[in-house]
Amino acid sequence: MQIPPLGPVAPIQSPFRASGASSPSGAGASKDSSFSDMVTKGLQSVSASEKSADSMVQGMAAGKPVQAADVMIATSKASLSVQMLVAVRDQAVGAYRDIMNMQV
Repeated sequence: MQIPPLGPVAPIQSPFRASGASSPSGAGASKDSSFSDMVTKGLQSVSASEKSADSMVQGMAAGKPVQAADVMIATSKASLSVQMLVAVRDQAVGAYRDIMNMQV
């Protein structure tokens, strides 16, 4: 009995990564995408996932035909997005504090 090999697995894409970036170092990023654009896109993505989860929860509470598993997945995605946003914020604040504490 032979088991067929698995195909390639697609990587998980972060909501904070620019859509034009092809490498983590940003070497493949388009020239008109800036850090503020990446932050804005990330915040919009987190906001959209929260709104989607909220609308699914409201639909389920209102008795609409919404699958409980879909609601749990949407709320988990929103929660993870917020956790990642907080972690990125903490890292940025820590880097800012390190720079401000440097003696020149």
